[in-house]
Amino acid sequence: MRVSDIHDSSAARYFLPDATLDLPFKVAEHTPALVRIVMDPHSVRHRRLAESPSHRWIHGFHGLVEVDMHRLAMIDSMIAAWLIQLARDARPGRVVVRQSNPRIREILRALGITAVVVVE
Repeated sequence: MRVSDIHDSSAARYFLPDATLDLPFKVAEHTPALVRIVMDPHSVRHRRLAESPSHRWIHGFHGLVEVDMHRLAMIDSMIAAWLIQLARDARPGRVVVRQSNPRIREILRALGITAVVVVE
């Protein structure tokens, strides 16, 4: 596993995935307190979500991880499983799904994902 660490002048650690991986999301914002992930429209059935580098890069984060799903019309079991793994690896930080459509929110609630991820 390769983790990219960027240090600013205050030596704060920023969490970013390995830029060489073909991941179905982009980190749109990253600070010591917030990481905002924007899911790509082609995230459904993306093989990389099943691999640990897609979520291990956030391991030990102490802030808020926002997952923006505004570009997705639907999710699948791979995205649901990835969210669970992301939430586990982000501990003690927390994961919040934002800007998802009503159907996605309904699926996440039905699957019980809301036990580990906040869905807004």
